[in-house]
Amino acid sequence: MTDKEKQDLADIFEAMGGTDAKFQIGQVVGSQQNIFVSGAGEKAKAQAQAKAQAQAKAKAKASGKQGRQRELMTFKRGKGKLREHYKVLYAELCDKGWILCDEEDFQDLFSGEQQDLRISWISSYGRGTLRFLFEALEHVKALEVPAGFSLEYILEGHFVDKKNNFLTGMHSSGTPNNKALPEIKDLVKLMTASLSTKTRDIDFDRMFDELVVNDTRRGQ
Repeated sequence: MTDKEKQDLADIFEAMGGTDAKFQIGQVVGSQQNIFVSGAGEKAKAQAQAKAQAQAKAKAKASGKQGRQRELMTFKRGKGKLREHYKVLYAELCDKGWILCDEEDFQDLFSGEQQDLRISWISSYGRGTLRFLFEALEHVKALEVPAGFSLEYILEGHFVDKKNNFLTGMHSSGTPNNKALPEIKDLVKLMTASLSTKTRDIDFDRMFDELVVNDTRRGQ
């Protein structure tokens, strides 16, 4: 407050019959200072909160999670598929060194219920190979994705990497490794065959080739 403003206040107080103009002026000035300090503190607090929120959002975006909760829903067994089919698939994936888990956990992955599973993807092939394998299994109806759920999010909810961290970014995981395609083809063929004859009256080679081409286009 300037000297002129103080003098104006003194004149007003005296005109109103005030007995201690200087004391009253001090009260007014002090009140204004307190308001200023309080306002500055609230502003700094709001700025700090906004900064913390921005940092949290940036961290979530960088991790690819965007604040989304882990998906616990699992796949459903394909129509007509028995426990033995998934037992064979489990054994093949373990022999190839692609997954590491108990067989019961792998069977639960196809229970169609919410489960808390940790299946390690230990293959030298990347996430694109894992995603394509399950998309191929879905294509031949060896598994079903429950209505309202995403194949990629289900994989992220139950598969972990070699460091036991849940996989992320499955929607943008890229195409499968070309070296893995013959192996995926054999795995899918096993799941389309009956347990007794291991054969199926379909043009499997053509179907699989089309699946690979479509996935390549998707990645472009």
